[in-house]
Amino acid sequence: MSIPNIGGPSNFDSQPIRSTGEQVGGKGADGNFHIFSTDNTGALIVNTGGGGGTTTVQTALNSARTTPAAITFASSGNNTVIAAIGGKVIRVFRMALVVAGATNITFEDSTPTLFTGAMPFQANGSLVLDFTDEPWFTTAVGAAFVINSSNAVQVSGVVYFTQS
Repeated sequence: MSIPNIGGPSNFDSQPIRSTGEQVGGKGADGNFHIFSTDNTGALIVNTGGGGGTTTVQTALNSARTTPAAITFASSGNNTVIAAIGGKVIRVFRMALVVAGATNITFEDSTPTLFTGAMPFQANGSLVLDFTDEPWFTTAVGAAFVINSSNAVQVSGVVYFTQS
């Protein structure tokens, strides 16, 4: 994580936070010097003033905090890619897949809530959903993440998700 200087010259410009609790900082637009650090969850902590107060600004999420699951099926219809766990929500943050033959792919959960319409793919067609800090898809509580294929063709890839 690299923290840029936020509004003025400082000898702390763009120094990365290398480990939990390490502190860096910079002069804010208010003219005050602010110290940044991270906690053990990856949350960015900003010292907000002289009284020692801090504010959690952002909980960092990166691909190291997600779980990968293989995408591999060759049947038409609904294919469960990530199984449901009671009381848990699945959030998909990254995905790559390839289809071996022509098919329409639809992403949904097991309620079924459609996340996409049917997307046509030709043979050897592929899709990459790159990592973002907001999930591409979020299931209902206790629902599985499902990929529907209109034809019985091999669909392969990987999905990175959280379940909480």
